Amino acid sequence: MKSMLRHTLTGLYSLLFVLGTFLQAGAAPVLDCFVEDIVVQPFSCDGSGTYLVQLDFNFGDQNSDSFQVTGNGHNYGSFAYADLPVTVGPFFGDGLSGYELVVTDAANPDCANFIEFEAQDCSSFCIDFEEFAEGDLFGADSGLSSGDLAFTTMGVPVSVASFTTTGGDVLFNNLTFFQDWFGPLEPLAGTGAWPSNISMSLDFSGLDYPVQALRFGFVQAGPQVNLALNGQDPVIVGSVDDLPAAIAPGVSLTVVPTATGSQYNGYILLEGEISSLLIGGQELGVDNVCLFLEGYLPTCSISNLSLSQTPCNSEGEFYVDLDFDYENVGNFGFEVGGNGNNYGTFDYADLPVQIGPLSGDGSVNYVFKVRDVELNSCQAQESLGAVNCSDQCLQFEDLEAGTVYSENTGYSVGDQIYEEDGVIVSLKGFVEANGVNAFGAVEIQDGLFPGSPISGLAPFFLSAGLEFDFSGLGEQVTAVTFSFAGGSANFGLNGNGIHYLSMGFIELMDLTIPGFDISVNMTTNNSGSVTIVGPVNQLVLGGLTAAVDNICFVTSSCSITDFTAELIEEVSDAGLIEIDFTTNVDPETHFTVTFNGEWIATYQVGDLPVQPIIPCYLTNPNHGGVLEVCLDNAQTCCAEQYIDLLFCADACILSELVLEPQPCTPNGIFYVDIDFNHANTGDLFKVFGNGVVYGEFAYADLPISVGPFVGDGTTIYELAIQDLQFGDCGLVGTVGPVDCNNNNCTITDLSAELIEDTQAGAWFLLDFNYTAPG
Repeated sequence: MKSMLRHTLTGLYSLLFVLGTFLQAGAAPVLDCFVEDIVVQPFSCDGSGTYLVQLDFNFGDQNSDSFQVTGNGHNYGSFAYADLPVTVGPFFGDGLSGYELVVTDAANPDCANFIEFEAQDCSSFCIDFEEFAEGDLFGADSGLSSGDLAFTTMGVPVSVASFTTTGGDVLFNNLTFFQDWFGPLEPLAGTGAWPSNISMSLDFSGLDYPVQALRFGFVQAGPQVNLALNGQDPVIVGSVDDLPAAIAPGVSLTVVPTATGSQYNGYILLEGEISSLLIGGQELGVDNVCLFLEGYLPTCSISNLSLSQTPCNSEGEFYVDLDFDYENVGNFGFEVGGNGNNYGTFDYADLPVQIGPLSGDGSVNYVFKVRDVELNSCQAQESLGAVNCSDQCLQFEDLEAGTVYSENTGYSVGDQIYEEDGVIVSLKGFVEANGVNAFGAVEIQDGLFPGSPISGLAPFFLSAGLEFDFSGLGEQVTAVTFSFAGGSANFGLNGNGIHYLSMGFIELMDLTIPGFDISVNMTTNNSGSVTIVGPVNQLVLGGLTAAVDNICFVTSSCSITDFTAELIEEVSDAGLIEIDFTTNVDPETHFTVTFNGEWIATYQVGDLPVQPIIPCYLTNPNHGGVLEVCLDNAQTCCAEQYIDLLFCADACILSELVLEPQPCTPNGIFYVDIDFNHANTGDLFKVFGNGVVYGEFAYADLPISVGPFVGDGTTIYELAIQDLQFGDCGLVGTVGPVDCNNNNCTITDLSAELIEDTQAGAWFLLDFNYTAPG
């Protein structure tokens, strides 16, 4: 790879545009020609550690048809203004360099401008050491010798090696892992390696792609550094600044400092074919070893494209919420099209995006295609089908203006008065501010509240309301919208009580109902529309003097009806719940049970009824919660019910067990730190497992440590916690395997017993323990 001119700028990943005016020395400005507003947009990395950029700018009053692009000691070519934007490059994506592009008119050298930008990071992956805990160490104190394998991370074996001072002394101490040295300093983030009078050697020869460049962050807190590449003898210097630029045959080295002071820190960039790296110091921090692999180009993927239709509006239109998973995508966003339409270009950071408005007249079988703008073969497609808003909205136009539903006209609360599009509409009373139930009248009127979204015929509430029952549709309603106007209102969902809204439906924007997303769009100070996203089976709307209209809904292809969840039995600080429901999906379809948002179990529909166990520690402060079932992990095809587990108020609860192994000792053993939450317990608990009782402890002493355990790299240890007063109150967890030998073969506990002594010689019975044999 050719080394390119670099301008060191602070910052590793951000793209910084710096605009300035460029004039030749001694030349007067030319006012009738200009180049301005230069913009650089990088393309994706190409698998060789380089990338191209798209260059664009504004211009005027040119005396020629073309311009030249130069910078960084290179002439990138001449281009026609008519071809803007143009592609320029390549640039090495080391994540460190600063690049400059100068745009100059072909006929007028005084008509020019420039932009400076930082390189993007084209590294294939980085070794960040985040799997290690504070204080983990490898070296003399862990029983290792120079050349021993310490660990393997991200497919790269890492060994420890001796460190040589400039005076010729050979030392072998420890490679220790710490977090956030001195600040932290920029090149080091989170956990990093700290070789102290020792070296660490990373072997890249086993990777699927050759390493063509390498970058790592360093902090030099003390003198003397060792560095070697590709198995050569280490270069021994007093400081990283003393390392030669030609560090090895075919490999160049660049030091990019980021700060100075008591700790010298920055980055080291190595360019060339690299099969191994040895780095060591007396007091040296190393982190974020980023590799540039030749030919490695991750595959762009767009998957799990989901389309969610919003309910139709009063104009017979709807929107589609579009979302998907993605990885390794380009830098120019994605475009959405379908049915001959281009719906626009979007940034991935903006997901989910909403497409529309779209006509819901039933004439279009909607198909949506998502495609990466830069990587056109990276795409996905999904069909929504036809949408007929006339089959998804209650508009009340079949009713007769002037109709009054009240006790005076022979109607009572609960009477069915209307059915439209499969939705049954019944009369409801009005719950006043003091909780008193009233039933005045529902009047069908025309031309209510001019300027509001109420259109045509609509029900007008006078201390009354309506219940809309969607349960007979055969499919689950996943979202509902309605228009409103007027004052104080009532609102209810799925039979879970009535909310009195003194200021009208506008108060729904502040109402939180678990499992639902409710939004309000105001048209005037007392009118607008409400959107409810969630599994709606029944909706109650009412008012003191208010009107509603255009009750529109969306259904999914699955449905859950007749949902029941009943407490069957109290079992060991938990409740045994029987769940049953009716659905129209295949019996092999899976459904998930959650309680207060926590996963409980997954079953098949054919298993119904099922009896999951709900532990007391998941209940809310009132010792209850929302139990929800969702088909096929589809959050729009769900049903829920609030259940009480009042007996949990006095239940012994142990929860959130944490088992954390401590660093290994030199003799190959380790201890385990234990912590957990507890409530309504006795004073003491017991820890046991693996045929051993590790002791009795007071809850007040948590966290505790137990052991020892042999770190043989194969054994998984089980630890159980049991309250001594309440024997059925406990927790169980596992830890391991823990490898205290780092896969090194060991033979211990060797014994020799004389069996027989003959003239031919002595016979002994040998026995020993071993780990990681060949």
